[in-house]
Amino acid sequence: MVKVENLSFSYEKDSLLLDNLSLSFLPEKVSVILGRNGAGKSTLLKCLCKALIPQQGKVFLHGKDIALWNEKQIAKKIAVVRQESHYIFPYTVLDIVQMGRTPHLNFLSILCDEDRKIAYNSLEMVGMKSFAHRKIQELSSGEKQMVLLARALCQSPEVLLLDEPNTHLDLNNQWNLLSLLSRLCKEKKWTVVAVIHSPEIAYWLADYVFMLHKGKLAFSGPTREVMIEKNLSTIYEMPMKIYALQEKHIALVPDLKL
Repeated sequence: MVKVENLSFSYEKDSLLLDNLSLSFLPEKVSVILGRNGAGKSTLLKCLCKALIPQQGKVFLHGKDIALWNEKQIAKKIAVVRQESHYIFPYTVLDIVQMGRTPHLNFLSILCDEDRKIAYNSLEMVGMKSFAHRKIQELSSGEKQMVLLARALCQSPEVLLLDEPNTHLDLNNQWNLLSLLSRLCKEKKWTVVAVIHSPEIAYWLADYVFMLHKGKLAFSGPTREVMIEKNLSTIYEMPMKIYALQEKHIALVPDLKL
């Protein structure tokens, strides 16, 4: 379990971006963080993997304070999929994915056959195995996003953090990605935490939802209990309406006239 206790973070002295957050993310569950731009969603993800150091509070993984861990120890446990990265060197797709094995390599930093097998399996899971020897610069933005996910899978983590994982993806790939995340979360007993801008996708994907508003945790809990019109209207600061389309699908639209 990933647990956050009394966490506060600020880039400036007099302005807290995250204000005294306490929350827990459970294994075998997909947790989604919702909120407006600037609510602190991506900043929270960075604190969860020690990319940022909070001014106050702690982050625990299995009861251990990650502030005491080095980068390699964290990378063995936590994988991060950020929005599309830019590469200067002409790496192949396989090169990028195999970088996920770095925390597990020996002191000679040599890949073994098992590492290569894990890399190919990771590419196969995201439907990108046929791209293994393509140059990363030749891929579309959506394809690059799937490669970054494969690299994270190749890390063999216990915790997977995703910052807007559906960015650049078409509808088909969005569905494939989110279905894969939901399945792997259960099969591998991962703790999955994702920042997503689309509430409709969160409604389908998430087991739990955490709603941030102006740096504070406004609402949290099981998806169907928390994603109600009143709560959504509060965090997005505009009246929202939910329309049920099918059992698991909703249309969520502003209740405003243009």
